[in-house]
Amino acid sequence: MIKLKNMKNIILPVTLLVLVAISSVVVYASNVKSYYNFEKGWNLVLGFTFPDKLNGGEVIPEDIKAVYILKQPTQEFVRLYPDPETKKLEGMDDDYYEKTAQFVYSDKAGRSGYTFEEPLPPKYWNEHQIYRGWNLVGLSNYMIEGSSNPDLTLDDIKGTCNIKRAYYFFGGQWVKFDMPEMDSTLLLKGLLMKVSDNCVMGMTTKGNGNIPPPPQIPN
Repeated sequence: MIKLKNMKNIILPVTLLVLVAISSVVVYASNVKSYYNFEKGWNLVLGFTFPDKLNGGEVIPEDIKAVYILKQPTQEFVRLYPDPETKKLEGMDDDYYEKTAQFVYSDKAGRSGYTFEEPLPPKYWNEHQIYRGWNLVGLSNYMIEGSSNPDLTLDDIKGTCNIKRAYYFFGGQWVKFDMPEMDSTLLLKGLLMKVSDNCVMGMTTKGNGNIPPPPQIPN
């Protein structure tokens, strides 16, 4: 199991502290507003980068004490906040930030809104880069069952990946992922996943792939 490194003044095991809980999402033309239900301690969430983007609720920016991201392919934790480890962040593009889940440490439990400047990706299918070993995968819209993809499973979205192990965090501990479907309650949460080699996660066709083409126009 991976270990969280370089955490100042926080010494409890990450497997006892990561608490995941995110509720609804509202999509705008150029912004996405989500609502995080923070637990006191570590939270594993998709899309959180800086506390100043919190915009109303019980948890305020001052309650957020640390944000870390798992850098690939080195698989080391890098601090985004406070005092970003800029040297270690070099070479990580926006596309990677958009798809990974982050560890966020809050001094307080509560619900708060968070505004994204761009719509949450992935915007396309079969484009989610996964690296050999452990990955923190952010679960966004295309990875969750919905009206266009009911009964969606992890196997449906694994792409070229050979998934050896997968866990989600519930009740203060890592739980083996064995859900029959990618339930909507997983939206914007994080999945800890180990793969045998570099691969691409996603679907080869966007939902309703069996729909025939439109009728031919008469001559």
